[in-house]
Amino acid sequence: MKPIDQWLLNLGSEATKRQYLHWFKRFCVFTKSTPEKLVLKARQDIAKNTSEVDTLTKRFRDYLLKEGYTEGSCQTAMFAVRSLFTWNNVRQPKLGRPFSVRFQPAFEARRVLCKEELHKMIENTESELQSLVLKFIPQSGQRRGIVSALRFSHIKENILPLPELDKVGPLLFRIPPIIKDKYGFNTNKTRNSYRFGLSDLLAREIVEHLKKRELAGENLDKDSWLFAEIGGKPLYGDKIRTFVNRAAERAGLQTWIESKKRGKMASIHAHVFRDYFKRELRASGAIAKNPRLDSEVFLDMCLGHVDSYGGAYSRISDEEILQVFKDAGPFLA
Repeated sequence: MKPIDQWLLNLGSEATKRQYLHWFKRFCVFTKSTPEKLVLKARQDIAKNTSEVDTLTKRFRDYLLKEGYTEGSCQTAMFAVRSLFTWNNVRQPKLGRPFSVRFQPAFEARRVLCKEELHKMIENTESELQSLVLKFIPQSGQRRGIVSALRFSHIKENILPLPELDKVGPLLFRIPPIIKDKYGFNTNKTRNSYRFGLSDLLAREIVEHLKKRELAGENLDKDSWLFAEIGGKPLYGDKIRTFVNRAAERAGLQTWIESKKRGKMASIHAHVFRDYFKRELRASGAIAKNPRLDSEVFLDMCLGHVDSYGGAYSRISDEEILQVFKDAGPFLA
């Protein structure tokens, strides 16, 4: 088996594989070598008690630092490179204290949006589907990858056949450890199962959108994409990123941050709405109405964070989640 194949076989999520492969390709360009030659050289280092490959990985880190990457990114790149040798049974020397990570944000704090600014962005979307997604993200707190991968099967309630709008209530979503987008990539970053809700107000808008797709001839079933164009063509993460940025620009709200690593970076992007969701749901008072619920535990569960509270997520009932989102609906909208 080739070194790359042996390595990828042992890595975790698809996102980790893509990230690590990106950095190792950069390392091969930097060293003007190939994975096969580098693994062979690392084995020769062990036999000769030398450390040329280890030195190359550290020089690669220094090179990236000079290119303007953050210390965290440079450390990730070095660990990615070293992991290929590890999974090919070539142990690298231990790293010393100079290579420990010190926190350094990739760019300045995310933009904090108010409700009026969000509404202005929604008004500046270019389609009904974009408007719907731009309402869904801040009202659910989900990452754009999760949004792009949602299907009917991830909703606890059976909404097929589609009900009349006045019969639509709050919806409960169950996200499994593996949830794949249209390209087959798992978009669940933490790989843990979790739940979140959606208010009856926005659920009705979603059903209304689905009725239009059905009327246009789409045959909806449990495997249908929740968010798709007329005809059933699903969204994908970068498409969401693009139209969120465009809506912010059209609304006159977008600002840009200079980054040597990536050039100009948008201060308003889909991820800012996770903080928006936390702030608005907390302020709505919907969680506080139930004295049994801890707001931070509840929010972490809805956002898909790893459970750090000894199974506290599982002690929150489906009914409690639905009630919180029903109560919060008018405030979140």
